[in-house]
Amino acid sequence: MTLPTALVERLLRLTLAEDKIQKDVHILTGEFLRVFVSEALQRACLQAEKDGRKELSCSDLERILPQLLLDFG
Repeated sequence: MTLPTALVERLLRLTLAEDKIQKDVHILTGEFLRVFVSEALQRACLQAEKDGRKELSCSDLERILPQLLLDFG
C-alpha cells in the first residue's frame, strides 16, 4: 500500500507553515502514515476477532486508538 504523493503533500501543507517542503519529507511522512494506518487496521482486525466478528466497525478503531497513539507518540 502506498499513499498518493498529492495526499501526503496536502496533509503536510495543512500542518506546516513552510511553502517549500523538501521531497524527502514527503517520502518519510508517507512511509510513517502507511505504517500507522497498516498497524491501526491490523489491531482493529484483532479486536474484531476477539469480539467474535468478521467485519470491522468504527468501535474497533475507537477501542485500539488510545494505545496506538501512545505507541506511535
